[in-house]
Amino acid sequence: IASSDSILAPGALVLAPRDEILLEVLKELDFKNVTVVEDFKTIANVMQDAGYDTHAIGKWHLGYSKLDQIPTGVGFDSYMGYLQGQCDYYNHTVPACQSGTQFCMYKSDNGESSPYGPNAAGSDFWDSKGKNNLESMSSAFGNYSMDMYESRFEKILAEKKEDSKLFVYFAEQTLHIPIEAPPEASYLENCANVKGGDALINRTVLCSMASRLDASIGRIESLLKKYGIWEDTIVWAVSDNGGMNQFIEAFPASASSNWPLRGGKTTVFE
Repeated sequence: IASSDSILAPGALVLAPRDEILLEVLKELDFKNVTVVEDFKTIANVMQDAGYDTHAIGKWHLGYSKLDQIPTGVGFDSYMGYLQGQCDYYNHTVPACQSGTQFCMYKSDNGESSPYGPNAAGSDFWDSKGKNNLESMSSAFGNYSMDMYESRFEKILAEKKEDSKLFVYFAEQTLHIPIEAPPEASYLENCANVKGGDALINRTVLCSMASRLDASIGRIESLLKKYGIWEDTIVWAVSDNGGMNQFIEAFPASASSNWPLRGGKTTVFE
């Protein structure tokens, strides 16, 4: 299980077997085709070699220009989630736009524009059931993603054979931007005393997302117990950076606070 409030959340696990200095790795990246280097062995590959069934859920953001770069191309038996750095929790889309005030597929400073206009959006929600397989889940438009991730996790547990071994990489989407409240009112009610921010970057809404994340972790524990494997399971809970605070009044700022520590995501103090 890993919190995905960073573009490097999956990378922290995928890159773990290697000892290159991060700065040197960054110098060599081709940012037009960023992906896991082909000669890297991922943790999923290692677990597969040890006889485990391997599954990935949630955020990826480690390459998708070809099928060899998505999770089922680097050691996972199945995958459900989004391949970009962020997407809408309900529509599972990335806007075309050009404004530079939000996450866009087309940037005005690159002289690019969408053939479908600035108000268009691209779906980024996928299901992969094996190598060289990727199917759109655009039909899930309107469904809250966190609910769907948990349903997928339960399906994996329910279908697990009694004598099989299981490795699941669950990259939670929340608390990543966009700042969107869960559908249940109870999570906002839990955060009624948390104030701050503005209409766009709102700490009450961000708190409701944290409350939903707490519930998700509890749900994962409950499901492991329901299917009788809690006592035989090791859970790693990983986060690789501090929260993103409101350093500007627009994208990509968020509403986290790391007090009494300084900085956060996007800074050298993260």
